[in-house]
Amino acid sequence: MAQFRAITRIDSTYPTARVRDALMTALFTVTAELDSWARTQTARGVTTLADSHTSIDASSIDGSIDATSIEATSIDNVTAAVHWFRVAVYSYAKAHLVDTYRDVDTTAFGARETAADKIDEQLSTWRAQYRTAVSAVQGNPRVRVTLI
Repeated sequence: MAQFRAITRIDSTYPTARVRDALMTALFTVTAELDSWARTQTARGVTTLADSHTSIDASSIDGSIDATSIEATSIDNVTAAVHWFRVAVYSYAKAHLVDTYRDVDTTAFGARETAADKIDEQLSTWRAQYRTAVSAVQGNPRVRVTLI
C-alpha cells in the first residue's frame, strides 16, 4: 500500500481502508480481464507472470527507441509483464479512488465546474493508462491514430 500511495500520490486524505478496498477491487478486475490470456499462457507452460515473455511496443516507453518491439527484460528483478500488471492495478485503483471521492467538495464555490473538469481529465488519464498496461501485459500492440 505504501508503494501505491507513493507512486500515485495518494495522501492520507484517503483512509487506509478505502485504499485497501480500491486495490483489492483493481486486483480482482485486472485478474478477471487477463483470465483468458492467463489460461493461454498456462497452456503454453508459463507458470508465473514473471516468466511470461511478452513483447511490448517500445515506442510506448521511449520515442527515441528505433525497434518496433522489445522482449520483456528484467530491471531490478521486475519483468515488463510484472511491471505492466502493477501499472494496470495501480491505475485502476487510482481511478476508482478519484471517482468515488467526487462527493467530497474541497473546492471554492465558484470553482466547482473547473474542479470537476480536472477530475474528469484525471480519470481519463488513469483509465487510459490502465488500458495501455493491460494491453502491454497481453503483448497487444498499441494503436496510433492520427487525424489527416
